[in-house]
Amino acid sequence: MISIDDIKNVPLLQGLPLQVFEKLSKIARLQSVKDGDIVYDTEQEAENLYMVKNGKVVLESDLMEGTAVTLASIKPGYIFGWYGMIPSSHHSMRAMAVVDSDLIVIPGYELRMLMDEDHDFGYQFMNKMFMLMKLRLDRRTGQFMKILAKHPDLQS
Repeated sequence: MISIDDIKNVPLLQGLPLQVFEKLSKIARLQSVKDGDIVYDTEQEAENLYMVKNGKVVLESDLMEGTAVTLASIKPGYIFGWYGMIPSSHHSMRAMAVVDSDLIVIPGYELRMLMDEDHDFGYQFMNKMFMLMKLRLDRRTGQFMKILAKHPDLQS
């Protein structure tokens, strides 16, 4: 069982009304994973939104056969797997626990239904999701630019 306090600790959701946390706690479930467990894999159908209650999950992608690159490290209180909010979507990377972890899992379909029923919540939630995506995109762009700047063909 997920408590309202568990969901209130998610920075992305802070500032939302109490009734939103009550609704989310009714559809959320707890998933325990062990170190090395795959939460979801690349190209797997995306069905859920995840929040790390405790532990740590990394998002990674295969650079080439046998070589995976870690793209993000998700710590307690943070969200991943937002493709689960998009109908008929598939994950673009792998999510793997790197320590024993407890995850709050919110089914994407049920979350979309809540957003349809409560447009104020839907707007606030999507606004916060877009801000999170912007922060992560800016961070990845910065990382890419630093790597690109070191490319020998681009050195002056």
